[in-house]
Amino acid sequence: ADTPVWFEQPIGNGWYAITAYPIDEHRAGGTLLQVIVAADITRKKHAEYEIRESEARLEEATRIAQLGTYKVYWDTESVRWSPHMCVIHGLSPGSLSHTPEQYLEFVHPEDRDLYECYRSNQLEGKALRGAEYRILRKGVVRWLRLDARVLFNSEGAPYASFGTCQDVTEARQREQELRNLLR
Repeated sequence: ADTPVWFEQPIGNGWYAITAYPIDEHRAGGTLLQVIVAADITRKKHAEYEIRESEARLEEATRIAQLGTYKVYWDTESVRWSPHMCVIHGLSPGSLSHTPEQYLEFVHPEDRDLYECYRSNQLEGKALRGAEYRILRKGVVRWLRLDARVLFNSEGAPYASFGTCQDVTEARQREQELRNLLR
């Protein structure tokens, strides 16, 4: 086989990218010879580990806080949700395929105009802070709090929104229970 073989291998306390180049065995008197090149990739492996660990901590923190993240690209109307954003909406991660307009199907009918106002503000480049609205998740009403920042292109025009969405249903229920007790 004249094809080089490449692999990553831990050796001692480090990691190495190793490539083995075979040399034609006929020119070597019937013995297969290889040239082996090894590059120290320990720093790269540590950086990859740190990134994976950071992503895992962020995902765990968002799960604990019942917080999802999203990004909407306005020109293509594509939407990217974090795994917990799917959980908040009662969907399995990876099952999402909708446009911002189709998202209205999740929004409680009485809050659709309000949600459209939030969306319009983002299209105009305005950030949102503490915007609340209701969704219907499998027939059950859930309260969500939305915080979003608009992302601008090099010409200063808004092209996307990035935000967080937190399920605040339990907090809303506790507030209502307290109001009922104080009456």
